[in-house]
Amino acid sequence: MIGPQTPHAQELHATKYRDTYETFDDYCIRYARTVSESEGHFRLLLSALRDQRILPAGRQQLAVGRPYDLTALNCYVGGQIPDDSAGIMEELKRSMLTLRTGGGCGWASRPMLLVPLVSWVVGTLCAVLSLARDIAEGR
Repeated sequence: MIGPQTPHAQELHATKYRDTYETFDDYCIRYARTVSESEGHFRLLLSALRDQRILPAGRQQLAVGRPYDLTALNCYVGGQIPDDSAGIMEELKRSMLTLRTGGGCGWASRPMLLVPLVSWVVGTLCAVLSLARDIAEGR
């Protein structure tokens, strides 16, 4: 048997990292085909994925090779946020686009008074996006 060995692990992988009708083997082929540089590399990676000798990060398992606008990367560092409304809103717009594709955001800003405001707005956006996704997926 390839893939997760326990019923809980099988269900977890199926619900978090695969399409509804995608088997574990389909996932392995999708991932390996997308990141391989050659047929030989594909075969080696496919074997390692099937036997779980390699286990990519969850975000990568979900995003790589799928036809969705998702990112396989975890965190992006934003630019310095100017101390004016237009600059704050521009950075929030960039952050929303990053969060919308599944990435995370971090900033190094001056003055530090902006951090609580930006953190609250981004945290609220994350919660709203998460809730919208759950509703869309019927959870």
